[in-house]
Amino acid sequence: MDFDIVIAHGGMFRTDCGGGLRVFNIAKTLSLAGFNVAVVTPRYCGCEKFFNNVFRRYGVHIIPSTRYFNKGLYGQVLRAKFTILKAKDIVEKYGAKLQVEHSTLGGFSTLFGCRNFILDIHDLEFDGPLYSRYPLFSKFIGWLENRAVNYAEKIVVVSSNMKKYLEFEWGIPEDNISVVPNGCSSTLLTLSEDLANLKSGGDIDPAVSVSFVGVFTHNVDYNKVIALAKAIKPIKIFMIGDGPKYSYFINLVRRYRLNNIVCTGKLTEEILIKFLANTSVCINPRVNDFHTFVSFGVKNLYYAALKRAIVMDADGSADIFKCAKAAKVTNSPQNVSEFIKYVIELLDSRDSGKALGYNAYNLAKKMTWEKVCRKFISLYDGEI
Repeated sequence: MDFDIVIAHGGMFRTDCGGGLRVFNIAKTLSLAGFNVAVVTPRYCGCEKFFNNVFRRYGVHIIPSTRYFNKGLYGQVLRAKFTILKAKDIVEKYGAKLQVEHSTLGGFSTLFGCRNFILDIHDLEFDGPLYSRYPLFSKFIGWLENRAVNYAEKIVVVSSNMKKYLEFEWGIPEDNISVVPNGCSSTLLTLSEDLANLKSGGDIDPAVSVSFVGVFTHNVDYNKVIALAKAIKPIKIFMIGDGPKYSYFINLVRRYRLNNIVCTGKLTEEILIKFLANTSVCINPRVNDFHTFVSFGVKNLYYAALKRAIVMDADGSADIFKCAKAAKVTNSPQNVSEFIKYVIELLDSRDSGKALGYNAYNLAKKMTWEKVCRKFISLYDGEI
């Protein structure tokens, strides 16, 4: 089969991973629009079988580049190298258009001779906590990301904050940058209609519970969760998910002997939705850095699709949620007291929480993956 578009993605595909969901929905949307799409990505353990089957259902070909090296920075470099080399071979063989996911992978692609590709930037990492411990490597990442945006033919970003930064700080022409925010699952929107009828069982009190759902990464402010738990005893906080920082957070909870924090690990979607159906407030505590400022958290839209009251730290999606009155948004991620105050306000007023959740749901209806990813069709049709 001749391919029209080859998407290079060096990360994982997980049902709770925003980056993987974004790539999946872009590929699905392009394939349904008539493009022959291949996704080149490392082979890994996890949801591989699930995504393989779903990709096939929509006519997308998933091509493994290498096994998933998960050994810190060295593993990232290996994944980037093999993914780009494989994608480049396919592009050259079929005369396809290359789309690179993530700015760092885009930078690596230029080192292997890739030019005039479509660059989809989920976030900018050079100033993020993942690399802050390694100043020299952080500078190298910044150099890679800058190189990626300068060699790309078209750049797609997830937030207006990111577009402004590239335009005013890195001198990228405005016409070269399009904003395509992250989206939410339309399936979740239909499920939310039945949330009131769901019973979670166990010891969850829907009037006094707080939940976090997602991957435990370096972008989550765990100390803020600890501070919140201390402030709202004996109200329970359910931390749902797993990830590289999961053990770190569990040890943090044990150190402070906080019995009102419950770490559930990763749950099936059915059980997860039941948890959220019995949750008063959903939270998204973020670390205070540039990465947070430009990113667009999928987590917030996940909560919104389920009509949950949301307390979130300001990120690239903050203006959208504020305008829609769809969440309580802190002025800055470093404002811990404001975050805690908003959670307490919503716990004390169920009517306020319901109103916020309803507005969030209406926002989510306008931002399904099917709707936001259509802009990629226009991009490849030459309309933008």
